[in-house]
Amino acid sequence: MKRRWLVLCLFMGAFHLAAECQELPETVVESPRFNPKERVRRTETVGKPALCCYMESNLEYPLEEQQCGNEGVVVAIFVVDPDGKVADVVIENSVSRELDRCVKRCITSTSGQWLPGRVNGVAVPMESRVKVNFDIRGNGTHQEMANKYLLVAIRKCNRGDWLSLNPDINRHRVTRKYRQAHENLVLADRYAPNHPAIKHWHVVVYERQEDLTRMKTAMFELDDILLHALNE
Repeated sequence: MKRRWLVLCLFMGAFHLAAECQELPETVVESPRFNPKERVRRTETVGKPALCCYMESNLEYPLEEQQCGNEGVVVAIFVVDPDGKVADVVIENSVSRELDRCVKRCITSTSGQWLPGRVNGVAVPMESRVKVNFDIRGNGTHQEMANKYLLVAIRKCNRGDWLSLNPDINRHRVTRKYRQAHENLVLADRYAPNHPAIKHWHVVVYERQEDLTRMKTAMFELDDILLHALNE
């Protein structure tokens, strides 16, 4: 009898907890939206977000950067304040200092032209992210360039592994191969930031270089990338 009473109490407690959970209010989150003061022509905006149209009209791609072969994807993170102003612009994926500055300058110029993000109707500071592609005509696509550098990085890493098995090989040769692998992964990042395959090989190369701190950071970043892909 006592056992039945205990089971009944547990069931009633679980039912009461479920009822309370159902009564929790739903949180409604609205992301920041760019609301430019000057509207561009409708023919230019069909199928494009307003921020893309604004950046196409106001972002410069310096000729010097093109002549130096600097191309890829600049990823910037920034905060839109409750008053619609832009703050804390940070470059998450860099191509070159000059292109990074161009992106930051263009994003900063949008300050005051945003509808702030809201949580349950209340304006709050909210983070936003933008990707800017810089392409040089005649070069391969970003995916082709990323694959090219990733393949070189894998070969360099595998070569380093093979050399490390030979006790007669100078350790500096092994270290050089891993350094070259890392350099090519950085180049691959320019064209395909946060790509899981590239991030995976970052983890591998850091492990070979015995750089445990950066290896752990790359592992956490890879976890975030994979979780984000599963939730899309």
